Amino acid sequence: MHVDAGTLTPFARTPARSRGWLGPLAPPRGLARAVDGLAAAAEPLVSGGRWLPLALLAGALPIALSWRTGWQVHRPLTASLLLLPWLACVRADRWRAGLGLLAAGFAAHSAVVVCAATWDPRGAEAVLSGSAAYWRHQWLWIESGWDPEYEWSAWVPAHGLQLAGNAVCSYASLGWLTLNHGLEQVDWMNFYTARLAAFSKAPLLAGWHLWSVVRGLGFLFVTYEAASWSLERLTAQALSTRALRIRRWAWGLGLLLMDAALKAVLLEPTREILYTNLL
Repeated sequence: MHVDAGTLTPFARTPARSRGWLGPLAPPRGLARAVDGLAAAAEPLVSGGRWLPLALLAGALPIALSWRTGWQVHRPLTASLLLLPWLACVRADRWRAGLGLLAAGFAAHSAVVVCAATWDPRGAEAVLSGSAAYWRHQWLWIESGWDPEYEWSAWVPAHGLQLAGNAVCSYASLGWLTLNHGLEQVDWMNFYTARLAAFSKAPLLAGWHLWSVVRGLGFLFVTYEAASWSLERLTAQALSTRALRIRRWAWGLGLLLMDAALKAVLLEPTREILYTNLL
């Protein structure tokens, strides 16, 4: 029987029907055993609620180090620190803990970025590549009311490619590439949020638009499911049930559709609120 909480023991692990990992390409047996062994060894790190402080430290410390030293190491370092406990959750099919691990890590990372961009915008900009350009881009949208990237003819195919890229990268790297890229995206949003607050009458009005939060949650589900399927095929051991996989895909795709619906309804009202709140 499947168990999701309280224990790291999932339903009985059985051989999965898999002829390869990347198409017909089968990984070396030594690699598969090493990945599976490392994920199993990391299970004590995430038993019970131990994953929470681990996620907070992995999210906060690398960006704090980058901010103070000027070295742009936080994204790959945070992704690497989260990867092993993440794979332990995936291996045991503790998907709630796995999603919580990433959400907590990203939240801690975001808190440090917002603080850095508020107190030391130049220092933060130096280690958050692309963030200043994103802030200027969003400022122009708030002032003008027009952004070519928000046109549906551009937005729909761009987000379709983003969904495909997320699934492929999560599968090919067991989630590492997706984490690294996701940190870049939230860096931009957090720098924008901090700078927007600095130019606003009511700083609590954040630049984290509701549809962006919903989209991030949707991609968490897609990342988990793609990584789980990849680890299952890599180790040739069944890690989850068909019903759970369908449910997680439904949640992920449903949240991404909600992202589009919220943007269609709230884009202009949100811009108007942000515009009238500017100093």
